[in-house]
Amino acid sequence: GLLPAAKPRVSLPCTPPTLSGPLAFVIGSKGHLYDVLFSFASGANPLFAWNDHGAIPASVTPSGAAVNVAGGAPGNPAMVSTVYQPTTSEIFAFVIGYDENLYDCHLAGTDWIWEAHGAPTGTKLYLAASPVGAVYDSATDQIFVFVLTQNGHLWDRHGSGMTWEWYDHGVPAGSPKLNFYPCAVFQPSSSQIFAFVTAGTDHVYCSNWTGIEWVWSDLGTPPSTSAGQAVTAVCDPSSDQISVFMVGGGHLYVNQGNGTTWGGWQDTLFSSALGVSALATPGYFSVVSPLTVLANQRSGSFPLASGYFAEKTKKWVWASVGEPTAH
Repeated sequence: GLLPAAKPRVSLPCTPPTLSGPLAFVIGSKGHLYDVLFSFASGANPLFAWNDHGAIPASVTPSGAAVNVAGGAPGNPAMVSTVYQPTTSEIFAFVIGYDENLYDCHLAGTDWIWEAHGAPTGTKLYLAASPVGAVYDSATDQIFVFVLTQNGHLWDRHGSGMTWEWYDHGVPAGSPKLNFYPCAVFQPSSSQIFAFVTAGTDHVYCSNWTGIEWVWSDLGTPPSTSAGQAVTAVCDPSSDQISVFMVGGGHLYVNQGNGTTWGGWQDTLFSSALGVSALATPGYFSVVSPLTVLANQRSGSFPLASGYFAEKTKKWVWASVGEPTAH
């Protein structure tokens, strides 16, 4: 069910072994952060329980006054980016406040704690958090969250959960205007992080850690279209293949590679299979596994569709999942 007074754009759920089921976050229209915990019983519909974390408390804000979480209001697609740190069994939910600063609300033991991260020196954050901007680096036991700042640069905030620092990735060659919603994945075999972001040039760019430095690369543009704002990616640990998804011109495209070489953009045939356009708005499509995607159709009530890659035919297969009768 949907929380009253909340917009239906939730974080990707995480399923830590310390909880009874998946946990997802949503921003309410009054500027509060909520979570919903799902519990499953054999042969029964999932049970769920909502928890209100409130607005960002005055005790952690620079102004000394409570600050609402950005998002939840009509026209503001800001969302929550979540990550789980297995070494500490902590869950982190990163949000942006209406004071243009970064915050997290994390579960330490049995207590939820708000923490302020501020903004990089000399700039502020846009009121547009990415739902897939946070990633856990198992090689260094660090958390990274990627954001776009008002000076047009891509930044990350990284740390152990106890200590944090900012890093400026700048912009790709040619200084294109970057879009709001970066996505990050971790590749275990290479211990590399890959951060993807689209730009006003209609290209998709990647900033990745080589083990020595951060390097920008250009993944190009899908054929005969422009890159939308939303990009998401997943790494398959069994093959090390990274699949990058984005929407352009109503089509859902994928570009797959090992992080060094890429196969080029391919149409998943979402639009032709269902006769509708895919929504490019951030938060309206997500990757469930390397070969399974959930996407919203551009239709009056945004019914959901599910797609998977069929190894035998080497084609994407799509089906409409529909929507609840009461939502």
